[in-house]
Amino acid sequence: MLAVAVLGFWPLPYYVVGPWAAEDLSKVVHVNGATPPPGALYDTTIIPLPGRPATLLAAHIVPGLEIVPRTTLAPPTMSDFDVIRASYASQDQGERDAEIVAARAAGLPFEFKRIYYIARLNPARKSGQCFQAGDALVRVDNTRVDQPGTLAAAANSKPLGAVFRVRVERKAKAQTLRCTTVVIDKRKRFGVQLGITEQVGPLPIRVSYTPPWYQSGGSSGLMFALEIYRTLAHADLTHGQGVAGTGVINDDGTVGPIVGARQKIIAAKREGATIFLVPQQNYDDVRDTSGMRVIPVSTFNEAVNWLAWRLYSCPNAAVDIASLTGIRFADLPIGDAEVNGIRLSPGILRLDYGHAACNLIRFWYFWNDPSHELKVSFMGKSIRWARLGVVARKPVLTVQDSRGHTYSTVLAHRPDALVGYFISTRPGLALWTSPRSYDYIGFGRTGITLWHAQPAQ
Repeated sequence: MLAVAVLGFWPLPYYVVGPWAAEDLSKVVHVNGATPPPGALYDTTIIPLPGRPATLLAAHIVPGLEIVPRTTLAPPTMSDFDVIRASYASQDQGERDAEIVAARAAGLPFEFKRIYYIARLNPARKSGQCFQAGDALVRVDNTRVDQPGTLAAAANSKPLGAVFRVRVERKAKAQTLRCTTVVIDKRKRFGVQLGITEQVGPLPIRVSYTPPWYQSGGSSGLMFALEIYRTLAHADLTHGQGVAGTGVINDDGTVGPIVGARQKIIAAKREGATIFLVPQQNYDDVRDTSGMRVIPVSTFNEAVNWLAWRLYSCPNAAVDIASLTGIRFADLPIGDAEVNGIRLSPGILRLDYGHAACNLIRFWYFWNDPSHELKVSFMGKSIRWARLGVVARKPVLTVQDSRGHTYSTVLAHRPDALVGYFISTRPGLALWTSPRSYDYIGFGRTGITLWHAQPAQ
């Protein structure tokens, strides 16, 4: 009896994980008022067994079981029961983040705002600090703080010690600060560390879940988001193939690592899947799995773009887009703005890729705020860049060619977007006005020439 008790109950600092199941998400995730298109996406699960002498012995005998350090699933102070409770809590958060990501990708209107704030003052700055911890950043001079690198980029844009006008919200009151830079670690810096928080309004969708009892954990987030998105957009993401996957998702669409990639891919193969989405951090664990096309992803957009068009029609898209536009495939937003006609915030880019011949790339920079200048750059082509701005309250288009010649013209009306495109490797420019009106841009003897086009409805 003592030996049985030791084998079954003596705790060891490990977990044993094994493959469990692959669930058809059309039976698990339900979007109110919408029906998913044909095909199935599968979420994969593992079974975690507490480390005991008996389970470790089984891991050496039963194929597919793997011993992992206990700290990969939980801190040392957490009990096995608390691990289960935390797993269900993380699934609740994963569901919420999946709904936010999918609703944004489908273009549904709701408030989603990322706020960058001063989390900590760098003690290396001894004097002249203008910020206080907790300040929410709004603008640096005329640039919105809507990206993590905006403040650092601003610091490098002026000489050391130059004055910046920084708009912040401090204790719910708007203030304009006069800030200067100092040298920290041999670089111009303001001497702060940033934090990020999100402000999310009520979602315009209702989603319910009927998961099996064993399905829990935040690692379902990516596949939940894909299922919600394909249901909302009625998008074909499977193309008749068996598509499975796993991945933690954050509300900004980034995909994080999981535990048990090898076991989950075994569960996917049992269900007949031939395509498996895996977080980039777990790719090396399963990249050589026979009979399975393994796709590493780092963002939700990347996963959708893989499934929607790259995987089946344009396998060289990532290389083409990066070489022509300088935009990473992982950063590409979802959708075709010409079809959706979605009004987006200034500077937001949408891209579509020629599905038939794979020789057309179009990308939009939207211009809903005239105070925010738009600029499109090309990589070593006949057009260097194009810029859309306001001069004397009138919209002005400026273009520079590869010889350094700059052309400028005042526009009769304000367009909704500046469109850059490539046909094969030949670059072009157009102004886009909702819903489907184009002014193509050329160069004549007097400078910029516009050709109006109204596609057939």
